[in-house]
Amino acid sequence: MTNPSQSATDSRPADEDEQYQEPPDDAYPIPDRQIPVSEALIRSVIDSLERVEDFIRRYANPSVHQDLRHYAQTQGWHPATGPEAFLDSIALGAHSLAHVLTAERRPPQA
Repeated sequence: MTNPSQSATDSRPADEDEQYQEPPDDAYPIPDRQIPVSEALIRSVIDSLERVEDFIRRYANPSVHQDLRHYAQTQGWHPATGPEAFLDSIALGAHSLAHVLTAERRPPQA
């Protein structure tokens, strides 16, 4: 016997609507774990990221830019905006790390 509120094409059992089903174990991402890293290492990474981004944007010759466009295309990125997005991600990564360092130095707010 079917539930009157259930449509004729709905193949679910009538009582399924009322039962909670746990999502699969892989539905919840594993939280990031905190790993202690020295401030010197973070500053070194920031410096390296900033230098790479600056070099590619300002000093690399046209063949390097062409190689970057080709790389972007092989990655499935747009050949014109992909390299810019890649360089932006390097700059934003450095900025984010720098922000972590300044946030660590601020006193906790009450």
